[in-house]
Amino acid sequence: MGEWTEPDDALLTPAEESELAARIEAGALAWAERQEPVRRSGATTEELLALERAGERARQRFVRANLGLVAGLVPGYASRAGLPRDELFQEGCLGLLIAVARFDHRRGMRFSTYALYWIRARLGDAVLRRLGGIPLPALRAEQLRAARIAEEELVQALGRDVTAAEIAERAGLDPRRYERLLAWQQVTSLDQPSGDPAGPADLGPPPDAIVERPDRSVDELLWRLPQLEQTVLRLRYGLDGEPGLSYAVIATRLGQSESGVRRIEHRALDRLRSDGSGRAGTMTA
Repeated sequence: MGEWTEPDDALLTPAEESELAARIEAGALAWAERQEPVRRSGATTEELLALERAGERARQRFVRANLGLVAGLVPGYASRAGLPRDELFQEGCLGLLIAVARFDHRRGMRFSTYALYWIRARLGDAVLRRLGGIPLPALRAEQLRAARIAEEELVQALGRDVTAAEIAERAGLDPRRYERLLAWQQVTSLDQPSGDPAGPADLGPPPDAIVERPDRSVDELLWRLPQLEQTVLRLRYGLDGEPGLSYAVIATRLGQSESGVRRIEHRALDRLRSDGSGRAGTMTA
């Protein structure tokens, strides 16, 4: 997934988007049902596995049809930040996968509008990490986090790109202050090195155990891990759309030592790699 991949020329219609999203959801529910000791639906294992396979095929079709969204955004980010296009393409694809996993087809909006939010978020975070952005002070970071949540909610509700003024109002921020926060974040992320060796600058791209398996959603991959390992990976690599956190911050939040967090992360990635050995999918499969 880290290399340029030709998008599927057959763009999806709104009806096809809804149909594929419903199949993906059914597959995820079937997988969850299969993990339960007592099955509430009464479906057989064969029936549940059939739904899972159909969901995986739908997810691949959905991703291939929307790779053009990633390909269209990557050149601008690459030229401004001076980073390799292949590397940013991989990050953008992760954003696309998150969007596919979280998309609610019942709202009646086009997927592209929703996906662009997540793709831009992952590309922006990648630039911040690789160029060594300074971590935001706590208050500013919290305000920007609230603004990001507000933006996602507005895009879902309105089905279009939203303005900075709309985001600020939704997040309860003064519009002028929100504009200053965005400007401050951009300047510090692109122009200054980080002094925190354990901070966001050392995160790098998400691990290959996650990003090289686009045949499964991020949630489906992580559900196979113990809860603590899920939490560490989500916090460390920003898999829920938030910026990735340093080992020190995660350790404080979870009541662990930094070395303990590292061990949990390594154990979780080893599990994912072992689970996917010989079966990892590709974007073009």
